Amino acid sequence: MQAVAQLMDRVSESLVELKAARWVPVLHRWLSQYRGLYDVIAGDSESPESQICTLLEQRVDLIDDAELAASLARLDFLTWRARKGNQPWHPLEMPFQQFWTEDVTVWQSDREYPEPAETARWLLACLRDIAPCPTP
Repeated sequence: MQAVAQLMDRVSESLVELKAARWVPVLHRWLSQYRGLYDVIAGDSESPESQICTLLEQRVDLIDDAELAASLARLDFLTWRARKGNQPWHPLEMPFQQFWTEDVTVWQSDREYPEPAETARWLLACLRDIAPCPTP
């Protein structure tokens, strides 16, 4: 497993090659919502950064923003859920590290959460605004 910093360097390089460097701060912001999740699920899934790297490295041509957002919104790491008692974790509203306590239950579903269309809209809104990103 490569270090997160190395993977993000590869993500940045891929985005530059695809003439989509404007996505770098968006992906950093989005991934910050999931920071710490991989520490809990390590071994059960590829890291979010690794999944994004793989997605980008499979591309050989320019990426349309809507197409990239839609592809990102379907990555496997988005199938992980967390719950603290009756309270579900909402990744676009609260970073995992802020939500995490020892009594949080984490599991993998067969569907992405939030729904891919919602995640894609959030990513595109971030791209328009670059910072700050909206919350649903």
